[in-house]
Amino acid sequence: QMYAQSLAAYAAANPSLRAGEAYPSALEKADGRYRWQIILRASAAATISAAWRWLQEVRPPPKELRTAIDIDAYSLV
Repeated sequence: QMYAQSLAAYAAANPSLRAGEAYPSALEKADGRYRWQIILRASAAATISAAWRWLQEVRPPPKELRTAIDIDAYSLV
């Protein structure tokens, strides 16, 4: 939830980006770990990448938390 709130604040300052809330992934648990996702929407992948880099700088994840970015070029209507 903390990452979703941080991304929402970033999106408020960057109108080309929309950030959703954190919610369990479709595959909620894999390899003994719980998985969550936050959907970011923008017209350019560079906007999402910039938000991801910003988040990693201001909220570095704890060692036990693994984070990843997956950019899908298709619409999630």
